[in-house]
Amino acid sequence: TGPHDEALFDYYGTSELALVTLDGAETVLPVRGLLSSVLPSPDGRHLIVETLQRPYSYLVPASRFPVTIDVLDRARASGVNVVADIYPYTFWQSNLGVFFPKRNFADRAEATFVLEHVTRARDIIFNSYRRHPEYEGKTLADVAALRKTSDVQTLLDLLAEPGGSGVSIVARGMADEDVERLIRWPFANVCSDGQSTGLHPRGFGSFPKVAGPYVRDKRLFSLEEAVRKMTWLAAENVGLTGRGSILSGQAADLVLFDPAHVADRADFGRAQAPAVGIRTVWVNGEVVYDGGVAGAAPTGVHSGRPLKRDVRRDKLSVSQFFRRAAWSLPRPN
Repeated sequence: TGPHDEALFDYYGTSELALVTLDGAETVLPVRGLLSSVLPSPDGRHLIVETLQRPYSYLVPASRFPVTIDVLDRARASGVNVVADIYPYTFWQSNLGVFFPKRNFADRAEATFVLEHVTRARDIIFNSYRRHPEYEGKTLADVAALRKTSDVQTLLDLLAEPGGSGVSIVARGMADEDVERLIRWPFANVCSDGQSTGLHPRGFGSFPKVAGPYVRDKRLFSLEEAVRKMTWLAAENVGLTGRGSILSGQAADLVLFDPAHVADRADFGRAQAPAVGIRTVWVNGEVVYDGGVAGAAPTGVHSGRPLKRDVRRDKLSVSQFFRRAAWSLPRPN
């Protein structure tokens, strides 16, 4: 095993798709790669194509290699108004049972697979744990060490306890390269996707991380594009009218910041650390944060209001889109 074997795998595994009519006419489609799955949509008009991606594993079969689904741009080109939102972190927040979609919480083989190929024990952090508050902020690996049991056994034991599958966790499940690639997609807006409490830093860090490090250091996109993704596009994708633009008659939701210094400071262990480089924040025209005063703090004004989305917007989220299995390809009449 090594680079030579990987190159051979690429060479012999690469294929392409073609449409062949009953009279033998062939049309080669612009789809080429290590195709692992080609599925038709329910109406027969579309295809979803999965391709294997590096890095390859030497521990599991090719069917479990990473895959990408080349679908979003082609869907929009075919008239499906698919959009997405994303936050700039590789960690997500859910519950301990989410690793087991079949709800087979006592399955040792499944638990072993989860910790070897989905998320490592050191990357699973307990966010809140009513039964074991002493575990909050610790990783599964930390808890295993405390209990003097293996990572797999600890996971099974915790799931077997009352309410174990519902315990709140934060865990790593993505790669930085994938997050950065998806957040650059022109139709993906920036979100926090969570609350400002708990262990996940996304509540305090998502937007300053995009406006600062993603623009200034990583140069993923321009500052103007970052602002568009955080304001107008977010309102457009969700279906909020009167928000997201600086126009007469629009709600005055504004942030004054220094592009040269804005940055996130929130991290695991300091999830509520305020960002730097933020001067003033207005919500509905009222100052709710003043960074120019000593100590830089909220003003105590609570001018936010519940917002209702325009349900008439004809948009699909990425998750809705994949559930409907729609990807447009040419089809013979």
